[in-house]
Amino acid sequence: MNQCPLILLSYKHKSRALRKIRNELDRLGVVYTHLYPGAADLEGLLFEKKTKIFNWGYGHEDGWIPGDVLVCNRPVNVAQSVNKLQMVGQLIGKCPMPHLTQNYLQAKATLISKQIKAWVCRTQLEGKDGQGIVVARTPEELVPAPLYIEYVPCEREFRVHVTGYGDSFVTEKKWDT
Repeated sequence: MNQCPLILLSYKHKSRALRKIRNELDRLGVVYTHLYPGAADLEGLLFEKKTKIFNWGYGHEDGWIPGDVLVCNRPVNVAQSVNKLQMVGQLIGKCPMPHLTQNYLQAKATLISKQIKAWVCRTQLEGKDGQGIVVARTPEELVPAPLYIEYVPCEREFRVHVTGYGDSFVTEKKWDT
């Protein structure tokens, strides 16, 4: 059986951010097990009360995680934050946001009237790595989508990660070009 006090849980095997986390854990000499969809079978994993799970983006069912294990970012909370519509719903009125709508005709009208220069059409609410994104600058480019968010050009993108314990950290999004 594999005993490990730290489990690094991720939604995929490799990513630039995950590599940085793993490199830092290795540099610090932290012993951990990395789990991700398709990784080793969980049956051989022995959870102890002192086991800690650091979840980096895994938002699937978490019934396999014992209740007495400390989890930083429960999968159910990650799933809620990954869904763009649910996340936007939580943020309305709490922080500055670009215009948004779920109404195709309203999005089209604002492009025609030039009230909005462009919309990000979110055709997939849980898309990753740019999946489900269509940028519409003209009414002809607009596609049916469950969510339209005003396109705001930016040179750099930052993400604030907040845990259920009040800790937070910031990462800069990097694109492979």
